[in-house]
Amino acid sequence: MGKELPPRLQPHRPAAADHVMFLTLAELEILTGYKRPSCQIKWLKAMRFRYQVSATGRPVVARIEVERNLTSRPEAIKDRPRLEMVR
Repeated sequence: MGKELPPRLQPHRPAAADHVMFLTLAELEILTGYKRPSCQIKWLKAMRFRYQVSATGRPVVARIEVERNLTSRPEAIKDRPRLEMVR
């Protein structure tokens, strides 16, 4: 029927990873440094990440929450100790 558009004019087709809304178990372990869900939840609370707890008791974190938290955290800078003031 119609001709296909050249690649530069075709709409963006995101990779499969772009469609994953939540962190995987492995990514959550890497982010928090913990395997136990209770420890992961404590870490997420301390670092002010938004999450939900699934029916299995595991924290569920949206990928966009990680991006938001790690890219725009002015309070993280404010909360850091000012080591140049310690003598």
